[in-house]
Amino acid sequence: MRVPVGDRRGQALPITVLFSALIVGAAALTVDVGRVYVMRNQASAAVSAAVLAAAQTLTHELNLEVAANPTQPPSITTLDTADAIAAGDAVYQSNIKSALRGSNFDQNPTFTFQPVTTQYLSGYSPSSPQYQKWSPYQGMVVVQAVAQGTAPMDFAVMLGVPKSTVTAQSTAMVGLQNGVPTSALLPLAIPASGDDPSASLPIPSNTWEQYIAPGQTYYLYRGNSSGKEDCSFPPGTPTGAIAVSYHNLFGAGNDGALALNSAGTYVDIGSSVQGQTGSAEWNTLSSLPVGETVILPVGDSVHNGSGSVQMVGFVTAKVLASNGEQGTNAGFVIQITNVHAATTLASLEGVGSGSSSYSPTFSYRLIPNF
Repeated sequence: MRVPVGDRRGQALPITVLFSALIVGAAALTVDVGRVYVMRNQASAAVSAAVLAAAQTLTHELNLEVAANPTQPPSITTLDTADAIAAGDAVYQSNIKSALRGSNFDQNPTFTFQPVTTQYLSGYSPSSPQYQKWSPYQGMVVVQAVAQGTAPMDFAVMLGVPKSTVTAQSTAMVGLQNGVPTSALLPLAIPASGDDPSASLPIPSNTWEQYIAPGQTYYLYRGNSSGKEDCSFPPGTPTGAIAVSYHNLFGAGNDGALALNSAGTYVDIGSSVQGQTGSAEWNTLSSLPVGETVILPVGDSVHNGSGSVQMVGFVTAKVLASNGEQGTNAGFVIQITNVHAATTLASLEGVGSGSSSYSPTFSYRLIPNF
């Protein structure tokens, strides 16, 4: 016998209403989430423009100090940041106006300026995340701008969420150029361990600082195809000087000079510079005044090859002596005074001190947020 079944008509209506409510709710939340996303993007663009304006202003002020006293780079620990903050605020307001109605993003962002010094880094263990985060910017000022606003919720308010807090952040750095103007460089690359045929050159770029250090003396000379015809040190050469024959380093047909005129305005760490033939450069180099401070790049691939030379660092050095010769026999003695780091973000603190035709130049750029 069949059991009577009740009338099922209308039972689908509650289910339809329930799922319709869920669908509408999901769509409503999507609208709210989209508003937050757009607001964050607009605010981030405004904050990025603001932090760049602040960094640009600070860079300009530091370069004015350099121009006033080119032999003494300004201190990054005693900065007046008022003008930088004012410039950042002005740019922020011009970008944020009318873009984010209904929020409080019209309030100026908060700027922080962190000089990354040896003393600052000493507060962290080298293995700590903080040290790893800050150490690439040693010698620089990290500039950060943070803005915060609220996005009003249209539908999430029914779930007890009337608004959502949105944070936008951007970071820039201000530091000395990690390159040197070609006009200030001697067109010679210092090899990592000198011109020693028994050595396995080139020395890897991550170990060259073991061989080049302040106080090390080099006798740099042009040489010819034999590479060793003039290894007599000029008067005034300290004991222990390393003789470097550039013709031998580069191979037959090259004199060891670098074609800096093809390298652009700056030679940066990591860039490659082509070698060139002829001895005209040496006719000028042989007359370098004794006592002058010069800047040379450090090359990691300068042995027995006629191709390009990759720059891994820079040195400042003092001219101690010259043999007064030109052409094949031209040569002079230098003693290294400073070695500058071999990382792409390294600042050349102190390069300008006492060096001819070069003073440090500050620059700025955005960096990843911390």
